[in-house]
Amino acid sequence: MYICRKNIKMYFTGLIVGASVFLLIGLFHPLVVKAEYRLGKKRLKLIFGAVSLISIATSLFTNVLLSIYLGCFGFSCFWAIFEADKQEKRRIERNTDIKS
Repeated sequence: MYICRKNIKMYFTGLIVGASVFLLIGLFHPLVVKAEYRLGKKRLKLIFGAVSLISIATSLFTNVLLSIYLGCFGFSCFWAIFEADKQEKRRIERNTDIKS
């Protein structure tokens, strides 16, 4: 998708992908915090692990733009798995600081 005016071509695909990845990362930060608090670390890892594998596998069989979105979503889920450990430690530290 591009706009052509006087031999100047502007492709908006990169901007669209960049904005959507930025929003996806912004969505996952509070999602990891809430999910770790409500589901626990083990269930969070299981859910995000399954979702990430499914989305990455699906990204191999779709068109380019959808493949980019699904791949970024899958790797954001992988990031959530690793971030769950850190989030649990932060939550425990915060609770012990409040009690003392």
